[in-house]
Amino acid sequence: MNKNELERIFSLGCSQWQQKLSFYTIFEGWSNKKKYQYLTKKLSTIIQKDYHDLYYLCLYHLLTCSFCFPHCSNIIGDKVHPDLVKLLLEPRGIHLYTFLDLQNKLHDPKAYYFCLFWEKLHPVLQPVIDINVEQISMREVLYPSAAGASDKFPDQIIITIEETEIHLCFESNGDIFNIFLIGGTLQMREKIIIKLFFIDGSCQLLEGKEIAIGGMWEITTEKAQEICLIDFCYEAENSK
Repeated sequence: MNKNELERIFSLGCSQWQQKLSFYTIFEGWSNKKKYQYLTKKLSTIIQKDYHDLYYLCLYHLLTCSFCFPHCSNIIGDKVHPDLVKLLLEPRGIHLYTFLDLQNKLHDPKAYYFCLFWEKLHPVLQPVIDINVEQISMREVLYPSAAGASDKFPDQIIITIEETEIHLCFESNGDIFNIFLIGGTLQMREKIIIKLFFIDGSCQLLEGKEIAIGGMWEITTEKAQEICLIDFCYEAENSK
């Protein structure tokens, strides 16, 4: 198999699902036939160098296509997590907790392929914010303002706490990305805890008491672009 043959495989339509299935059965190791080992080793470098995204996009299609999947389900059925089809259609933050849970279960093919596509492909990157104010919870997808802080964030989110508006603000300043609060009392700010979750699953904690009397949190603009979920929490009982 050469580059032209690889390109043909990646351009096949759904009607050629058998050829695509045979290709991925070899390259994903779903077949244990030793005669394919040299072939996969020889071409894997070419695929990773020249066809990385195409390889995984085509594999994702095979596992999630409403036409292809039924024909291949006897081989790939155990590899498809129920949320896999949504992964490239919805903001990544919506599926963050699923990803974090499945990272500890990679022996399960469903978990393995969900995490593989999380890392290899580029789902919708707009961040999501979970707002938890006492007993009220809501989720929003963040979109940039017309003249917002960046091409990813709005300039502010208005959150009502105890009938008082607090503005969670975002500001890009060159290589530095600022997050700060406007409004509310000092006591209210001290009760706010914000968790920033990044694409790799890591988390950074921002405590309102750190800037209760002024100031702002700073992270690099590059790091800010990796935020997929913001967890904003306010609990009145934390004020003691």
